[in-house]
Order: sequence, then structure tokens, then C-alpha cells
Amino acid sequence: MNKNVIVPADNDEDQWSAEEFEDQVARSLIAFFETRVKRRKNLAPEDRLGTEHLVRMRNRGLYIPSPSRVIVGNGDDNQELGQWQFDVINDKLPVKGCFAFAMDPKTTNDYDGYLHVVMFDQRSALGKGWHKRSNGQIYEYVVLSPGKDVVDGERRFFTVDKAGNIHAADKVFSGRLAGGGHGVVSLSECEPHILNETEAWGMAALHFTADRRFCWTIAAQESPQGSAVHLGCMREEIKSLLYARTLPMSATGRKRPILHLVEAHKRRLCSGTDVDIDTFLRGVPTVEIGGTLFTVRPPAIMKTTVSKNSQKFFETQT
Repeated sequence: MNKNVIVPADNDEDQWSAEEFEDQVARSLIAFFETRVKRRKNLAPEDRLGTEHLVRMRNRGLYIPSPSRVIVGNGDDNQELGQWQFDVINDKLPVKGCFAFAMDPKTTNDYDGYLHVVMFDQRSALGKGWHKRSNGQIYEYVVLSPGKDVVDGERRFFTVDKAGNIHAADKVFSGRLAGGGHGVVSLSECEPHILNETEAWGMAALHFTADRRFCWTIAAQESPQGSAVHLGCMREEIKSLLYARTLPMSATGRKRPILHLVEAHKRRLCSGTDVDIDTFLRGVPTVEIGGTLFTVRPPAIMKTTVSKNSQKFFETQT
């Protein structure tokens, strides 16, 4: 069995009702409006974040996994390089993804933005100056961290071998030597923590993206051409979506209907109100609230159990 796998949370607390979840949704919405990119001079030009990465993020949309889904492993957050794994036994490697999460402020990392986005794509070759530390499927990895007035980040690479082990690619460049002077150095020699971050965040992004086939999702799109935030959810959250359209908008809801949805979920749970969603799911699974279109997508694993007409409502998983 692989060391890192996705399982449902082992408690009965409704994770959507947590203030942290609402805060993460708000952060994700704000990230779409960022336009300025920090050009890191310590990176090779081809590895610097560019406006094209912001465009790709907006076009792809952000996926926020349901907090009820968690990754379990050996419990060691400081695993050695090459010890992070993808569960190739139960899941197929995703082709691409755009995974958003709010970084724990206690976690040490190179970025201190209000949100962290890991955008990944399968590639046939590494970028200039990058070297494999193990054979396997190549992934381009772009981290975007929007902060005060600017989006920080960079491009990296990693591979996933047949056993599911994730190996960050190494970068060779000119730099200061330990004994003084300048020469050719590598990330593995001078900044191994960067490789460890790439493997850990890459593992999380791959797992949560692959896990979408088990989860319902609610896609919130504020305009036909706008970017979408995809919320991983279960049937209880869909009930709250239908409940939300019956409630008057709060001040927050008028600004961002998606936050109105999260508020309505908390209110429904407190009141103990149940909602019949079966009829809704048999029709066109869309709800409009305050100009925002919410589209419900069933788990991909259910696709073969419904009629061909209903299969058009399923989100294509990569």
C-alpha cells in the first residue's frame, strides 16, 4: 500500500461550517483579480512566473477540495526526498490540475501569500537546466502565491515513477560555493527544502485532483466568461445550495453569492432543515443566485450508473 492515500475525515464535524473554509473560498475569489507578477531575479527567465500563468489559472479555475477528504500517510511532515507517494494502486495519474489551499502560517515555506495555488501539467520533457532524479512521468509544476499587491511563485518540475514515488527534479545553476567563490551548484546541494516542498505539494495536488472522481462538486462562475471556483462537496452541501436560493442575501452575499452559499450551509445545519435534492439532480443541475451560476457535478464514478442523457452533466476528469 502507498504511504499517502486519500480517506474521508474521521470525525462528524461538518467541515463547510468552519470559518477557515469560508475564508479559503474568499481568498480564492480574490486571487482571480490579481494582475501583477513578481519577477524573481534569482530565477532563470524561463522559470519565473509570468502573466501567462495567471491566465492559465483563471481559464482552468481553482479546485478547493472538500475538507471532509484528507490525506493520510506515515505522519511525518519532514519525510526524506523521494518518500512522498501518489496512490498508483487505486488512482490514475491526473494529466493536469489547479489545486488551491490556504497555507498554515506555522508551515515554513518560501512564500507568505494569502493563498497557495499548485498548477500542474504532464510534460514530455523537462525545462532548460532541469535534471531528473528518477525516471517516470514528467510534470511541470507552477506555484502561485498571491500576496500584498503581487503574485509570487515559480516553475519547477517533478517525476512520478511506476511505484508512485514523487521525485522533484534538480536544477543546476551558477552560484556561490560553500567554501567561497562561485561555481556550478544545484538545488539539492544548497536548497534541498525546495525539492521537499515540491514533492509534498505535488503529492497533495495530484491526490486531491485524482480524488475528484469520488466527490460531488459545485462550480461557481460569476459570469459566462468568468473564472470558476470548484468546491469539492457531498450531498449535504448540495442541499444547502438549494436552501441558499430561498434565503435573502446578506451584505456579504450581495458582494459574493458563493459566500452566501457557505453562510446558508451553516444556517441550515443550525436549524436542522433538510432539503430534497433528488428531483433537482434529475434535471439541469444549475442554480442562479445573485448573478452567479452554480453548477452541480456528480462524482465521475457514478457516470456509468446513469443514462446517457444524464452523463452530459458529469465533469470530465483528467
